[in-house]
Amino acid sequence: MIALQGERYRRLHELMDGNGLDALVVLATAAVGRKGALRYVTNYSLVSRYGGVVFPRSGDPVLFVPYAVHIAWAESISWVEDVRLSGNFTHDIAARLHDLGAARRIGLVGQDTLPDFARTLAERLPGRELVPADAAFARLRMIKSPLEIGLARQAARMAGQVFAETATRIAAGATEVEVFATTEATLRRLHAEESLLLIDSVGHQVMPIPSERAVAAGDLVQYSVEPVSPGGHWIQSIRMFSRGEPDRRARAVIDTFEAALATAEAALRPGVPLRDVAAQIAAVLEPVAPQGRIPYGHGIGMDNFEAPVLSVDSEVVADPNLVIVVHPALEVAGRHYFLGDTFLVTETGAERLANDPLTLTVV
Repeated sequence: MIALQGERYRRLHELMDGNGLDALVVLATAAVGRKGALRYVTNYSLVSRYGGVVFPRSGDPVLFVPYAVHIAWAESISWVEDVRLSGNFTHDIAARLHDLGAARRIGLVGQDTLPDFARTLAERLPGRELVPADAAFARLRMIKSPLEIGLARQAARMAGQVFAETATRIAAGATEVEVFATTEATLRRLHAEESLLLIDSVGHQVMPIPSERAVAAGDLVQYSVEPVSPGGHWIQSIRMFSRGEPDRRARAVIDTFEAALATAEAALRPGVPLRDVAAQIAAVLEPVAPQGRIPYGHGIGMDNFEAPVLSVDSEVVADPNLVIVVHPALEVAGRHYFLGDTFLVTETGAERLANDPLTLTVV
């Protein structure tokens, strides 16, 4: 973790130097998909409400938490040594910035977390320049470091082990609840920090709420597993399982789906605009589902949904060390289909991080 801290701080300092910032203020909430910004800077993962950090270009960062018990939790895992309780984040962050007299240009990340935060901060700090830094911070997080890629690989291995067990459980006619329980136990044994699971076995959209219905012969199960590695990196893998060979229509859609994902893997190369990748996916899917403008994936890292979006409107060009989920979601003849995985853009192409087959598993 010391190496990861040094790597992150170096990149944050480069961001601040490149944007002329004397300090960063990063706010986040405990909601899934909204707490990665704070984790990125401090290594502290929120468990409730919100938190914030003042990260100066020179000097020590200060982490603010809303409950006294959170101080002990943060001190046990955070890189920040100065952890403070705050009942009024705007007041306390302003006071910290006031103490940093040399910090004149301050970047704000996640300022929408607290109502009127930026306005009130500006009133309390006359003469300071407060600038939105969300876009620059998102670009920084979009390209992963070597250590972060190692964490992503670890999470992908967890998902692969889960799916081997899932096939066995589905073959035995387990309920969706039992499938979830097996997965959660496995991920705990593998030291996953947390996870998000989505499942469906009756042709609906995948849901985070499993049913007590047993998987029956002829069912097509769609299962999205999103584990978080020790160190905080998410990945997402989605697989399909069928109890017995699916009907002809479903098999045709799945075959097209798998072809679209193979096309995406071949198209994901450094220097290729993501809109071109999305267009190639859309062209393959066109015969069964003309949905060319629907996003086909997204970035992933400290949050399970990050920039960039994989769509025909994207202005992002793929760069090496971009980690991105490709997962088209289709509705054909009233049935939903969902399949995909997490990919790493390398210097020469794309690498799927998971090792298990990205195809339908018939049990």
